Amino acid sequence: MAAVLRAVLLAVLLGAAVLRCAAAALIPPAEVEVEVLQKPFLCRRRSKWGDLLLVHYEGFLQSDGAMFHST
Repeated sequence: MAAVLRAVLLAVLLGAAVLRCAAAALIPPAEVEVEVLQKPFLCRRRSKWGDLLLVHYEGFLQSDGAMFHST
């Protein structure tokens, strides 16, 4: 379940980044790291369209590693 949540978050963040950059006609290379902290041994139910997902993320600056945003 956590992997699915992270995949959804990644898709949302990358989509937002592409839209921002498209306005400036610049598309940066995708440099996103995904870390799976917990993965269930057996997942009987997968998320589907219309499900409400709770997602946590932390954003860090590449220059000095300082956290700039967290949910």
